[in-house]
Amino acid sequence: MSEFEINNEVEEIDETEEYEEDVYVDEGSVAASVLGGLVGMFIALILCTAVFIIFDSMPYILFFLFPLCVCFMSLVFKGSLNKGGLVCEIIFTALGIFMLPAFFTACHYVKANGTSFLSVPLVALSEIGNSNFFTNFGFTTSTVFPILIAVIGIIISWQILRLKKAKLHD
Repeated sequence: MSEFEINNEVEEIDETEEYEEDVYVDEGSVAASVLGGLVGMFIALILCTAVFIIFDSMPYILFFLFPLCVCFMSLVFKGSLNKGGLVCEIIFTALGIFMLPAFFTACHYVKANGTSFLSVPLVALSEIGNSNFFTNFGFTTSTVFPILIAVIGIIISWQILRLKKAKLHD
Protein backbone atom coordinates (compact mmCIF):
# COMPACT_ATOMS: atom_id res chain seq x y z
CA MET A 1 0.00 0.00 0.00
CA SER A 2 1.22 3.42 -0.79
CA GLU A 3 1.72 6.13 1.78
CA PHE A 4 -1.14 8.19 0.22
CA GLU A 5 -3.62 5.35 0.63
CA ILE A 6 -2.62 4.78 4.22
CA ASN A 7 -2.90 8.47 5.17
CA ASN A 8 -6.18 9.16 3.39
CA GLU A 9 -7.85 5.80 3.91
CA VAL A 10 -9.12 5.44 0.38
CA GLU A 11 -12.11 3.15 0.12
CA GLU A 12 -12.30 0.86 -2.78
CA ILE A 13 -15.61 0.96 -4.60
CA ASP A 14 -17.03 -2.33 -5.64
CA GLU A 15 -18.09 -2.12 -9.27
CA THR A 16 -20.92 -4.57 -8.75
CA GLU A 17 -22.83 -2.28 -6.38
CA GLU A 18 -25.67 -0.47 -8.02
CA TYR A 19 -26.34 3.05 -6.96
CA GLU A 20 -29.89 4.30 -6.98
CA GLU A 21 -30.26 7.63 -8.61
CA ASP A 22 -32.95 9.99 -7.48
CA VAL A 23 -35.09 10.49 -10.52
CA TYR A 24 -36.76 13.89 -10.71
CA VAL A 25 -40.38 13.61 -11.71
CA ASP A 26 -41.95 16.76 -13.06
CA GLU A 27 -45.28 17.18 -11.31
CA GLY A 28 -46.35 20.31 -13.17
CA SER A 29 -46.62 23.92 -12.21
CA VAL A 30 -49.24 25.90 -10.35
CA ALA A 31 -49.35 28.49 -13.13
CA ALA A 32 -50.41 25.78 -15.57
CA SER A 33 -53.04 24.67 -13.05
CA VAL A 34 -54.40 28.21 -12.90
CA LEU A 35 -54.57 28.40 -16.68
CA GLY A 36 -56.14 24.95 -16.92
CA GLY A 37 -58.59 25.81 -14.16
CA LEU A 38 -59.65 29.00 -15.90
CA VAL A 39 -60.14 27.28 -19.25
CA GLY A 40 -61.89 24.30 -17.64
CA MET A 41 -64.22 26.59 -15.70
CA PHE A 42 -65.26 28.43 -18.86
CA ILE A 43 -65.76 25.15 -20.73
CA ALA A 44 -68.01 23.88 -17.93
CA LEU A 45 -69.90 27.19 -17.88
CA ILE A 46 -70.47 27.03 -21.63
CA LEU A 47 -71.62 23.38 -21.49
CA CYS A 48 -74.02 24.05 -18.60
CA THR A 49 -75.35 27.13 -20.36
CA ALA A 50 -75.87 25.16 -23.57
CA VAL A 51 -77.85 22.52 -21.67
CA PHE A 52 -79.87 25.32 -20.04
CA ILE A 53 -80.59 26.92 -23.42
CA ILE A 54 -81.72 23.62 -24.95
CA PHE A 55 -83.82 22.23 -22.10
CA ASP A 56 -84.64 25.45 -20.20
CA SER A 57 -83.36 23.79 -17.01
CA MET A 58 -80.22 22.07 -15.86
CA PRO A 59 -80.03 18.80 -13.90
CA TYR A 60 -77.92 18.87 -10.75
CA ILE A 61 -75.72 16.06 -12.03
CA LEU A 62 -74.09 18.51 -14.45
CA PHE A 63 -72.38 20.20 -11.52
CA PHE A 64 -69.86 17.37 -11.84
CA LEU A 65 -68.70 19.13 -15.00
CA PHE A 66 -67.00 21.91 -13.08
CA PRO A 67 -64.41 19.91 -11.11
CA LEU A 68 -63.94 17.35 -13.87
CA CYS A 69 -63.38 19.97 -16.60
CA VAL A 70 -61.00 21.88 -14.35
CA CYS A 71 -59.11 18.66 -13.58
CA PHE A 72 -58.97 17.59 -17.22
CA MET A 73 -57.75 20.96 -18.45
CA SER A 74 -55.20 21.11 -15.66
CA LEU A 75 -53.87 17.76 -16.83
CA VAL A 76 -53.87 18.95 -20.45
CA PHE A 77 -51.81 22.01 -19.53
CA LYS A 78 -49.57 19.85 -17.29
CA GLY A 79 -50.63 21.58 -14.11
CA SER A 80 -49.60 20.80 -10.56
CA LEU A 81 -50.46 17.40 -9.16
CA ASN A 82 -49.79 18.51 -5.60
CA LYS A 83 -51.74 20.67 -3.18
CA GLY A 84 -51.39 23.67 -5.48
CA GLY A 85 -53.44 21.82 -8.09
CA LEU A 86 -56.05 20.93 -5.48
CA VAL A 87 -56.35 24.55 -4.37
CA CYS A 88 -56.80 25.65 -7.99
CA GLU A 89 -59.40 22.92 -8.41
CA ILE A 90 -61.39 24.15 -5.42
CA ILE A 91 -61.14 27.84 -6.34
CA PHE A 92 -62.17 27.48 -9.97
CA THR A 93 -64.97 25.03 -9.18
CA ALA A 94 -66.39 27.42 -6.59
CA LEU A 95 -65.97 30.39 -8.92
CA GLY A 96 -67.75 28.56 -11.74
CA ILE A 97 -70.68 27.59 -9.52
CA PHE A 98 -70.78 31.16 -8.21
CA MET A 99 -71.02 32.55 -11.76
CA LEU A 100 -73.49 30.03 -13.19
CA PRO A 101 -76.73 31.88 -12.25
CA ALA A 102 -75.43 34.97 -14.05
CA PHE A 103 -75.10 32.87 -17.21
CA PHE A 104 -78.66 31.62 -16.79
CA THR A 105 -79.94 35.18 -16.38
CA ALA A 106 -77.94 36.19 -19.43
CA CYS A 107 -79.63 33.37 -21.39
CA HIS A 108 -83.04 34.77 -20.44
CA TYR A 109 -81.99 38.28 -21.50
CA VAL A 110 -80.60 37.04 -24.80
CA LYS A 111 -83.79 35.08 -25.55
CA ALA A 112 -86.02 38.01 -24.60
CA ASN A 113 -84.09 40.53 -26.70
CA GLY A 114 -83.53 38.20 -29.65
CA THR A 115 -79.78 38.77 -29.77
CA SER A 116 -77.15 36.21 -30.67
CA PHE A 117 -76.38 33.46 -28.21
CA LEU A 118 -72.71 34.19 -28.72
CA SER A 119 -73.17 37.28 -26.57
CA VAL A 120 -74.23 35.24 -23.51
CA PRO A 121 -70.76 35.31 -21.85
CA LEU A 122 -70.49 39.08 -22.21
CA VAL A 123 -73.98 39.67 -20.84
CA ALA A 124 -73.24 37.20 -18.03
CA LEU A 125 -70.13 39.10 -17.03
CA SER A 126 -72.24 42.22 -16.61
CA GLU A 127 -74.81 40.28 -14.53
CA ILE A 128 -72.44 38.69 -11.99
CA GLY A 129 -73.04 41.40 -9.41
CA ASN A 130 -76.83 41.19 -9.73
CA SER A 131 -77.40 37.45 -9.97
CA ASN A 132 -74.94 34.99 -8.53
CA PHE A 133 -75.01 31.92 -6.34
CA PHE A 134 -75.15 33.90 -3.09
CA THR A 135 -77.88 36.36 -4.12
CA ASN A 136 -80.70 34.12 -2.91
CA PHE A 137 -78.69 31.71 -0.79
CA GLY A 138 -80.65 29.48 1.55
CA PHE A 139 -80.45 25.92 2.71
CA THR A 140 -82.66 24.50 -0.02
CA THR A 141 -82.10 21.79 -2.59
CA SER A 142 -81.16 24.39 -5.20
CA THR A 143 -78.13 25.45 -3.17
CA VAL A 144 -77.15 22.40 -1.13
CA PHE A 145 -77.13 19.83 -3.93
CA PRO A 146 -74.78 21.81 -6.21
CA ILE A 147 -72.35 22.22 -3.34
CA LEU A 148 -72.49 18.52 -2.41
CA ILE A 149 -72.10 17.41 -6.01
CA ALA A 150 -69.18 19.80 -6.50
CA VAL A 151 -67.46 18.50 -3.36
CA ILE A 152 -67.87 14.92 -4.55
CA GLY A 153 -66.49 15.98 -7.95
CA ILE A 154 -63.50 17.64 -6.30
CA ILE A 155 -62.78 14.46 -4.34
CA ILE A 156 -63.01 12.41 -7.54
CA SER A 157 -60.71 14.77 -9.43
CA TRP A 158 -58.22 14.78 -6.53
CA GLN A 159 -58.11 10.99 -6.79
CA ILE A 160 -57.49 11.33 -10.53
CA LEU A 161 -54.60 13.72 -9.83
CA ARG A 162 -53.17 11.31 -7.23
CA LEU A 163 -53.38 8.40 -9.67
CA LYS A 164 -51.64 10.47 -12.33
CA LYS A 165 -48.94 11.43 -9.79
CA ALA A 166 -48.48 7.78 -8.78
CA LYS A 167 -48.20 6.79 -12.44
CA LEU A 168 -45.44 9.37 -12.94
CA HIS A 169 -43.44 8.01 -10.03
CA ASP A 170 -43.56 4.40 -11.26
